[in-house]
Amino acid sequence: MLATKTIEPLKTFSHKFAAVFGRTAARWLPVLLGCCVLFPSAAQTNYGTLRSFGFPLLSAANPRTRLILGSDGALYGTTEYGGASDAGTVFKLSTNGSGFAVLKSFTGSGSDGARPFAGLVESTNGRLYGTTCYGGSNGLGTVFSINKDGSGYVVLKQFNTNGADGQNPRSALIEASDGLLYGTTYWGGSSNVGTVFGLSKDGNSYSVLYSFTGLTNDDGQPCAGLVEGTNGMLFGTTSVGITNNWGTIFALNKNGSGYAVLKLFTNSASGRGPHSGLMLGSDGVLYGTTRSGGSSNSGAIFALNQNGSGYSVLYSFTGTNNGAWPFGKLLEGLDGALYGTAYWADPTNMIIVFRINKNGTGYTVLTNFTASYGGGRPEAGLVQTGDGTLYGTAYSGGPSGFGTLFELNPDGSGLTILQNFSPSGGDGRYPSAAFEASDGAIYGATSGGGSNDVGTLFKMNRDGTGYALLQNFGGTNMDAQYPNVILESINGVLYGTTDAGGSNNFGTVFTINTNGTGYTVLYQFNTNNNDGRVPTSLIEASDGLLYGTTYLGGSNVSSLGTIFKLKKDGTGYAEIRSFAGGTADGSYPASIMEGSDGVLYGTTESGGASSSTESGTVFRINKNGSGFVLLMKFQNNSAGFSPWGRLVQGSDGALYGTTTSDPNKPTFFGTVFKINTNGTGFTTLRQFTGTNALDGSTPYAGVLEAADGALYGMTGYGGSNNLGTVFSLNKDGQHYAILQHFTGTNGNGGHPQASLTKGAAGALYGTAPDAGDMGLGTVFRFFSPVVITGIGNNGTALLNLQGASNQVYHVEATASLNPPSWQGLGSNSLSGSTAQFPDPSSAGYPMRFYRTVSP
Repeated sequence: MLATKTIEPLKTFSHKFAAVFGRTAARWLPVLLGCCVLFPSAAQTNYGTLRSFGFPLLSAANPRTRLILGSDGALYGTTEYGGASDAGTVFKLSTNGSGFAVLKSFTGSGSDGARPFAGLVESTNGRLYGTTCYGGSNGLGTVFSINKDGSGYVVLKQFNTNGADGQNPRSALIEASDGLLYGTTYWGGSSNVGTVFGLSKDGNSYSVLYSFTGLTNDDGQPCAGLVEGTNGMLFGTTSVGITNNWGTIFALNKNGSGYAVLKLFTNSASGRGPHSGLMLGSDGVLYGTTRSGGSSNSGAIFALNQNGSGYSVLYSFTGTNNGAWPFGKLLEGLDGALYGTAYWADPTNMIIVFRINKNGTGYTVLTNFTASYGGGRPEAGLVQTGDGTLYGTAYSGGPSGFGTLFELNPDGSGLTILQNFSPSGGDGRYPSAAFEASDGAIYGATSGGGSNDVGTLFKMNRDGTGYALLQNFGGTNMDAQYPNVILESINGVLYGTTDAGGSNNFGTVFTINTNGTGYTVLYQFNTNNNDGRVPTSLIEASDGLLYGTTYLGGSNVSSLGTIFKLKKDGTGYAEIRSFAGGTADGSYPASIMEGSDGVLYGTTESGGASSSTESGTVFRINKNGSGFVLLMKFQNNSAGFSPWGRLVQGSDGALYGTTTSDPNKPTFFGTVFKINTNGTGFTTLRQFTGTNALDGSTPYAGVLEAADGALYGMTGYGGSNNLGTVFSLNKDGQHYAILQHFTGTNGNGGHPQASLTKGAAGALYGTAPDAGDMGLGTVFRFFSPVVITGIGNNGTALLNLQGASNQVYHVEATASLNPPSWQGLGSNSLSGSTAQFPDPSSAGYPMRFYRTVSP
């Protein structure tokens, strides 16, 4: 019998086939029947991605520099990471926090930039100009321009190694009074310690105005940009130098002449390491900060006249709750005072916003906030709107950990978080489960992402359309976090478990309706009564109760896990087993299922032998907790190691499962096994070799039996890109085939860990938590195979096909395999579970090869 694996194309797919194999009942070879050869496609076929996670137009992470207020009244900024390629973004939002949009996702490919360390400037022509620290054809950064609606993106300059060009700009540009753009680079120049450059707004005229030398009284590596003084000169800072490595303040004419060091930081008391740019006050004085130095070596605020005279330290940060280590540029407020941000020294990741008069008096901490709420790492300064409101960014922290955008009043009141940055754009990421429910929709969970970056529940149509988030976890301090299991009850309600969250952060059991209403945490695992912790599986049994396992906890002092039961209304929680480990028991349970006999069967990751050889178990137990028996003890041998994947019961009544790799055996990459429910007949059906493209490795998930009676599963590694595979295997261990190599490209996922699930019409669904379009994982679908059971040849080939009822198939043929030239013969659907397909052209060929694929 010859089987042809048909994988359905959905949203993104390829008609390219990396390899094609024929298969007989004995071995993989083409079969000649009369004049025809049945040649099924058992390698990478039309893999269909239902969902590649992430909202590209909302994805942005880690804002490093301060915002600007556009002439249209909107706020504009950049993020170092996020976007469709995680190479940074340009974004926009309204001052009320609405309308957030990514205008540009940097890619770093070709001439495009990557990772903007600097903010933007709006030119008199209304366009935005900025720099990226990396990217461009030389990987050394770019200067770009873009319209405020996101159109018209242009790379004006790609920094290179030719001559004494600058490299890796970390600072924002300025548009000077002559209409040209000016900026600095951190590296490059004649001494490779940075430059000052000028550039026309069309990018046609570029020149290096000054190359820092790094010598005494010059220094180099400017982190900050420039400011134009009232005298038309450019002023800036260097952060590192030869003289004590404490930096300088310098001046330079716009034609590159007249370079002068106005201030050389030579002692700690006067400040050292000016990291941010200078600010020209309304009084004509230059103001700035140093990231260290001052009387407490925690940074300082200084003032300096444009002629280099009158340097003074206005304030020395104390390293206490008055702040420390200011990195952002100062702002002169509407009231004439200076505003800025700094770290709150204890704990160091908190932020303070401060105000100080230009004469150094009146220093006040306006507000401070924790990283978990408002963000951490204040890398940027503030911007103020006409109504006096202050806006700022935090590089990290916030609910998602990737930074925030906040507002507050000049007196420190009204602190509000307007934007929580996230590389997923608020979408889920790292999918952990997906299945087709009785209403025909796909439901699933992600273990990360969402508005709080602790996971989501989602819903979509079977073709991938209509995607919507039903639940963002982590909305309260005791809410569920990181969902790992989700199932549909016979009453059509969804139930699931989370790894963490709840009152003790040990995980939860929750329920929610399929329309997103009725979300309720039914049970919070805790330390009371030796409760379980970290649930790993959940099922609804034939008695209407929920049963599950926890990886840790229980009455055993070693906290080796439990089996529990719970009513669907959240009452009646009880432990029916606390694992004890050792030779007579398992430890760290991984899965549980109910057999056709009403008994529970499951696996433990460890236990079953002495500590030196224990490698997990297969067990059975009655639902009342009695009759516990170890059916199999894995002991570091060829039978397998750590059966983490779920068990399934085949149509023959036997149990099937998988084991993962063995850390004590570098050449052992996991197995598929079979065992009877009484513990007899243990058989290793497949031992994975991990030989890259030739085989998979480490099947974290279990297997399932599809409509054709074969077993289907996934490996977390191996395959052509070492990102895992989808495979099939007969229940007798014969006819192993890799159906899909995960590639991580073109929306394809990687490193699958959860089990496949069955849907209607023979569809199989799975998740891959890595790769995809934005590197955040995918949900995919393919169909169980159409099987070619025979062929007749009376001048015309007549193919007999068998598969899932009403499954659509497409037959292709070729007269040669060197190279193949597949031609479509037509499409149809199986009437019931069988069909016949004629090939009227077969008589004209001495040999004919066939395969089925999706139409």
